Amino acid sequence: MTTESDFLQKAQQALMFESVLLRDSKINMKESIDVRDWSQAKIINQSLSGVYAIKHEEAEKEDDGSRFWIYTFFYETGIRCVPEQEEADSSNEDYQPFLEIRVKWSVRYWSKSALPEESLHAFSVDNVGYHVWPYWREYVQSTSARMGLVDNAPRIPLYTKCTK
Repeated sequence: MTTESDFLQKAQQALMFESVLLRDSKINMKESIDVRDWSQAKIINQSLSGVYAIKHEEAEKEDDGSRFWIYTFFYETGIRCVPEQEEADSSNEDYQPFLEIRVKWSVRYWSKSALPEESLHAFSVDNVGYHVWPYWREYVQSTSARMGLVDNAPRIPLYTKCTK
């Protein structure tokens, strides 16, 4: 019987990392917020991350005609900065946080062999975010600096498995 760990190991051995590319980003700061007052507020960071789609295609090398597979994982990251006193209201659909940053990425790998869906799923939960995370952290840090949020910028923690 093949376990999830077996599927994950098969994907980890077969997939070769190629690239992380930014696909879409949205940044929204509440109109009533003045960044000079930002450091006064007690802020709670709410985050999300995870693969939302996987695309694969078979290709052929021009030089020798050998077959290979290209796997693209579509990954989303997000952070919301919510004042501590508004945390209970933040689950309402019409709630607007102090700041929200959301980014969609495409993460591309190639393999010499086709992989089953179970391996791709296990890899999407365990590994894809690991490759995205340095780009995500840098994006939030540089965006926050451009917005003037130097002292109280959102903090992106070290990578952990998907939370979406």
